[in-house]
Order: sequence, then C-alpha cells, then structure tokens
Amino acid sequence: MMAALARLDRRSLALATIALALVLFVALNIAASGGLRRAKLDLTAGGLYTLSPSTRAVLQDIEEPITLRFYFSKSLEEEAPTILGYAGRVRELLQQYTALAEGKLKLEFYSPAPFSPEEDQALSFGLRGVPINEAGDVGFFGLAGTNTSDDQQTIAFFLPDRESSLEYDLTKLVYNLANPEKPSVAVAGILPLASDPANNNLPWLIYRQIGQLFNLRHHDGVFAAIDQGFDVLLLAQPQELSDKELYAIDQYILGGGHALILVDPAAEFASRAQMMAGQEPPENQGQALNKLFAAWGIEMHTDRVVGDPTVAQRIEVNRGGRRLAVPYLPWLALPHDNLDADDAVTRDLERLTFASAGYITAREGAAATLKPLAWTGPDATTIPIADIRNRTDALALLESYKPGGTSLTLAARVTGIVESAFREGAPAGQTENLKPEDVAPHLARATEPINVILVADTDLLFDALWARAEDLMGEMRVTPLASNGDFVVNALDNLRGSNALINLRSRGFAVRPFSRLEELTREAEQRYRAKERELHQKLEDIERKMSDLSFDEASGTLTLSADQFAAIETFRAETLATRRDLRDVQRALREDIEREETRLKAINIGAMPLVIGVLAIGLALARRARTRRGVAAKAAGGPT
Repeated sequence: MMAALARLDRRSLALATIALALVLFVALNIAASGGLRRAKLDLTAGGLYTLSPSTRAVLQDIEEPITLRFYFSKSLEEEAPTILGYAGRVRELLQQYTALAEGKLKLEFYSPAPFSPEEDQALSFGLRGVPINEAGDVGFFGLAGTNTSDDQQTIAFFLPDRESSLEYDLTKLVYNLANPEKPSVAVAGILPLASDPANNNLPWLIYRQIGQLFNLRHHDGVFAAIDQGFDVLLLAQPQELSDKELYAIDQYILGGGHALILVDPAAEFASRAQMMAGQEPPENQGQALNKLFAAWGIEMHTDRVVGDPTVAQRIEVNRGGRRLAVPYLPWLALPHDNLDADDAVTRDLERLTFASAGYITAREGAAATLKPLAWTGPDATTIPIADIRNRTDALALLESYKPGGTSLTLAARVTGIVESAFREGAPAGQTENLKPEDVAPHLARATEPINVILVADTDLLFDALWARAEDLMGEMRVTPLASNGDFVVNALDNLRGSNALINLRSRGFAVRPFSRLEELTREAEQRYRAKERELHQKLEDIERKMSDLSFDEASGTLTLSADQFAAIETFRAETLATRRDLRDVQRALREDIEREETRLKAINIGAMPLVIGVLAIGLALARRARTRRGVAAKAAGGPT
C-alpha cells in the first residue's frame, strides 16, 4: 500500500513538474517576445546581421528629420509566403534604425491594397509592384524615404537575393537623405566609362555605381577638368597628354587635390571598345604620366605585365582535343590576405580581380612614400607585353613560368611632400587667355603631403571582371563577383575625406571562393603538370621522328626500308603508350582534386551533425552513469 502511494506521489510530482515546465516555457516566450525582441546571435562570417559602427554613426549624425515609408502588401503573404521571413527582417531592421536615430527617423508602415490610395502613393514614389494573380493585382515590397527638403530615395523592391546587402542598401538610402549634396568627381581618360561602343553605348557598371554617390563630370580633355570645382579627380588611362595638361594635373595635386589614377600597360577591355569604334589601340599604353611619377620618385612599370600562378584565375583551353581548366597567369584574383587590412579603402574587401596589370615600385631616395594596397604573392613573375597580345596560349605561359621571388605591388597609396615635375615653372602658353587675377602662382613643391591612390590596371573597372548585371522588372540588378566596385567607390570616398559607408560596402559580397579547395587544386596541378609536360614533349618528339621518314616527291609516295617499317611500328606503340600515360596523369589529377573536394565537403557538411551527435551521446552516457550511481547508492542505503 505504501509503495503504491509512493508511486502515486512520484507520478503526481512528475505531472506537476511537466505542467510547471510548460507554464514556465510559455512565460519565458512571452517575456522574450517583449524584453528580448532585439537580442540575436550572429554567426555569419561577415557579421551580416549585426549593425556595423558605420551604420550607427550615420544614424547618429542625422540632423534633419527623415521619413521612411515601408510598403508590404498582405497579398504577398498569401501568394509568396517564402518572402514573409525576409519582410520580417526588413521590418525589424528598420525598427532598429528608428531606435538608434533617437527621433530623427520616422517610420511608417503601409499595406497597399489594389486600387487603394496607398497603392497610388507607392506608385508615385516609383516603387515596383509584382503580379500576384491572374487578375493583374500587384504586390509591393519596397521603401520610400524623404527628408525635409523633399529629396527622395527609394528601394523599388527588396530582392531576396540581395538580403546580404540589406544593411548597406538601407544605410546608403538614409545617408543620401541626410547628406543630399553629393560630392563631385571629375572623370577623365580614354576609357569609355560613360558610353561603351562595344556595349550598345551603355555606361560601365562602375560608372553607374559611382554616379549613385557622386555627381560625375566627364571630360574628354584632362586639362579642362583641373579647375578645382570638384572634390576628387578620377583619371583612368590618360593618353598623349600635352605639357599643359600634365602641368595642370601636377599643380592640382601639389595644391592639395586628391586623385585616383589608373594606368594600364595592356588595357584589354578598353582596347576592344576602341577597335569596335574603329580606333587602333595605342602602342605605348600607361606612360602618359611618367613625368609626374618620376618627380614623385615612383615608377610605373608598363613594359611588362604581372603573372602569379598562386592567385591566377582559371580559363578553359583545348589541349589534344581535351578541355582543360588551367591558370591564366595575367588574370589575377587577389584574396583578402593580399590586401592592406589597415587602410580603410581595402580593409574589408574580400577579393580584387585584375587583368594584365603592371606593377608599381618606389625609386631609391623617393620623396613620396609608397604604401601598397594590393600585391601579389612571392611567386609572381613579369611577362613581356608581346607575349600576351591576342590572348596567348595559357599553357605555354604556364610552362615557361619562372617564379620571380618577390611580391609585386598592383595598387598603392602615394603620400609625401613631393617636388613639381616642372621645376622651371609653367610651360609656355599655359596662362594665355587668362586674366592676371586668375593665374595661380607656380607651386615648386607640395603645400602639404599629397594623397593619391595609384592602380596599375584599368581592366578591373570592366563589368565582366567583377560583376554580373541582369534586368529585373526594368531595374538593373548587379551581383558582385569581386570587390572591384567597392574598391573604386571606397577610394573616391576616402580621398574626398569621408569613410561613412566604406565599412558597409563589402558586407554584401555575393560569391565567396572556396579558398582551401583552390589551394589544394593548385598543389595537385603542380604535382602532375611536370609529368604532363614531359609526356607532351615525348609525343612531339615521336611525331617529329615519324615526319623525318623519307618521302619520294616524284611519285608522291613514302619510301620505307624494312628498318623504317619496324621503326614506325615502334613509334606507333610508343605513341599509344604515351597517350595512355597522359590520360592516366590527367585522370589522376582530376581524381585527386575530386577526392579533396569530397573530403572538404564531408568535413564542412558533416562536421556539425557529428559534433552534435557526439555531444548527445556523451550527455546520454553521463546521464546513464549518474542514474546507475544513484541506483547503487540507494541499494546500499546511502544518499542518492
């Protein structure tokens, strides 16, 4: 009887415990929904779900009130339920922005119904609706912002595949409304940034991206651009500059003007555009500013291009009827480790891509200081310009490659008190047609340390090298594949004295390379490439020997002796054996790479479930051991 009562008491206690746990669970959820609404744990590599210090600074610096109107149609919840989670994140992020802005941001929510005033308002702001049913009704998922000056910024539709860039898009919208006066950039050089004849006269993506944050003034002539009426000079591949133009640039920089200068020994993509326009690309590219560089103590090497197998991009080539993916030495993809982590321009970038770039060095005793921003690995080499014209054989470049033993600088910040390249003063005719009061005194040296960012490549600006663009509902959607666009905008923003959005741009990077797999692929290729070259050479030797057999030109027949017949049979056997060995080497290379890929996938995909499983088993064993000890103690009459 007592045992039954004891079992009943234990059962009642267990039921009461379960009921109390349920009550506690519900209470904790209610408390968490109210008091922990903003609590979160961000485990992403780039901290994509944690507001950055830059966003907080932008929100705290708002001076005039800004109104944000968030439009989300309820019909989208029914017709596109997968978008509901993203809409919730946008809403929560906007609420965080409002809280941090301390009253300077006013947030309004609208759910436009068909033919409603809210729908008319959304359309008037330029928001785009997506069809949601056969009746032609549309749903809205966008944002419109206005300030007290009636300036307007919108996100026409929140695209789910831009979720990783959400914070940047929102902060840029608020920043533009808080700072409606855009800084200006003077653009000069021969690159068809504003209108490319090879692309239906459309502007390059980088030109559009710069135009979102800066007022652009494109100049056909460099000299006309140097009038101090802008914040930064973007000089992209100047060509055949006169002394007047060089002097204008020289005096602008010595007087405190800041510039982003890109020069290229082999501007591949710009040359294609020139040929499309019926122009012949110049022979001596990238040398127009050498007189200025020499005065600063900087040398821009434009007679050779840089190659580096450790960071080279891979292209497909045909070898013996087979398609092979091999590194193309002049096309480089520099990872984060090859970028300056201390400079605001490159600190948060993930990858920069270059094509046929030159390199930069400082001369002995240089007045300027050269601070590298992007550099190759120590195995880089230099390749003569003639060897890469018309896209030479990638395998030939790889086979002739010899490591240079030193890192080469592809982009750098140049600072210091430097001398003028025109020590005798302004060139003749420089001041003609100017009033005496408009003639600035000649600067023999910089009035303050110059601040110039120099890049030994212009192809990094070209669309295909860093981004993929698609037209979606009439809106250009750009998916970055590398950080080139961020690099250029960061540089211009930094040179004009603002770092407001620099830390945010690269947080939305779209494609992360599997760097470990790439490294293993390179190692495997190095192991097999020498054997592959040896076998190809052997095949060529055999074919040459066979071609040396005597040929009777009069009869048009091949005249062979018995020994030569035997030699042919031997050559054929050697050819078959060599081809078999070559296939074995290529197959072994492919299997090695696939094996490493499978192993890494297994580790990355299976590691977390395995760890959780091991922890669960460990906890179960520990619990069982504790139960056994309790039972043994109870049987012995001791405390449990």
